[in-house]
Amino acid sequence: MAIGSGLDAQIGFALESPLGDYTAPTNFYEFTSESLSLSIERIESKGIRPGRRAKRRWAEGKRSVAGDVSLELAAESTGMLLEHALGAVSTTGGGPWVHRFTPGDLSDKSLSAQVGRPDVNGVVHPFSYNGLKVASWSLEASVDDFLMLNLSLVGRNEVTSESLETAAYPATYNPFVFTQGGLTIAGVENCVSSFSFNGDNGLKTDRHFICSSTTSGEPRVATESGQRSYSGSLNMEFENLTNYNRFVNGTEGTLVLTFDNPTSSRSLVLTSNVRFDGDTPNVSGMDTLEQTINFESISSVSDTDALRIDLENGESTP
Repeated sequence: MAIGSGLDAQIGFALESPLGDYTAPTNFYEFTSESLSLSIERIESKGIRPGRRAKRRWAEGKRSVAGDVSLELAAESTGMLLEHALGAVSTTGGGPWVHRFTPGDLSDKSLSAQVGRPDVNGVVHPFSYNGLKVASWSLEASVDDFLMLNLSLVGRNEVTSESLETAAYPATYNPFVFTQGGLTIAGVENCVSSFSFNGDNGLKTDRHFICSSTTSGEPRVATESGQRSYSGSLNMEFENLTNYNRFVNGTEGTLVLTFDNPTSSRSLVLTSNVRFDGDTPNVSGMDTLEQTINFESISSVSDTDALRIDLENGESTP
């Protein structure tokens, strides 16, 4: 019997084929929280009948799924999620392998997910989701913490009738921690207390239609409909005017975030050409002045110059 609490929860993802059809999970992840949930709208009748005051007729309306998943990022199994967050991937090497993720086409990509949620009696109930797209995502880390990957997902439907899959994890599952991190701006090391890097894929999510093939009210799989946005912030001590002058003078620069596990060939390197958007370091007391560096990825050269993520691991495919 399972433990009757979140201690025995599990989550897994799988690539869908065809797009939008549920597929049993193949990759399982240690995770810290999730909020995937089903929404079913109610259509209330506005019909008038003499002598009636209370509501008397309703029907099911649109269905949709949305929610977040947060996990400590490990090199293994994460490639599948990063590909669905960015769109394009190319692989080099021969064990270890390096997978380079860049902004690319998301139209042919969707995920299924299954969350095992234990009840208080020790029964783990499978909640299964199909047609999931990564609407937005973030990488975050701070002192005394692991590197976090946060995914905001949108999807088509939820069912509880699928079988609970047995969770299996890579033998080398070892998340990156803040002591393995480093950051440079224009080739110069900057010591930060925390950072966040955020991506928004500009998806059109509310694709409901009058259509015989979607009688359950499910939407079609979300599609791209807007320009992507990549941005973030760094928190650090105020050391000099170098970064502030980049903001004042409108100077772009290359930001490189590196996490490297020294005991194995496992690393993650995020490279982005960025514009700096402030802020002014202010005095709020007698303590050391802090400085927040806000930035946005931008490039007149290519999307790859604006953002690329290199993940090194022992897997030949993402």
